[in-house]
Amino acid sequence: MNSSASSAWYRWPEPNSTNYFEADLRDPREVKELFDYCQILLANITKEGCRFLIKTHGFSGLLAINKAEGWFDDADDQEAVGEIPEYCLISGYDPDED
Repeated sequence: MNSSASSAWYRWPEPNSTNYFEADLRDPREVKELFDYCQILLANITKEGCRFLIKTHGFSGLLAINKAEGWFDDADDQEAVGEIPEYCLISGYDPDED
């Protein structure tokens, strides 16, 4: 993946929005912020961003970030583990094929 390409974006500030790059998504605090915005449908993670997040943080790391934020089901880890790949599929990335 090209580290200079945007991996995710947040709608504000207009007109240019906020872009998240690989360097940003290495930091769990930035991922938590992004998850917060995704939860209220103001941000989106690209196919490449989904792949990077799973490769960098793994499902266990993303679950830990999610517990602090609650985008995916935070009461049931098994349910959340199922929801993460579903979101990835919507973005065009299939974690099972990588």
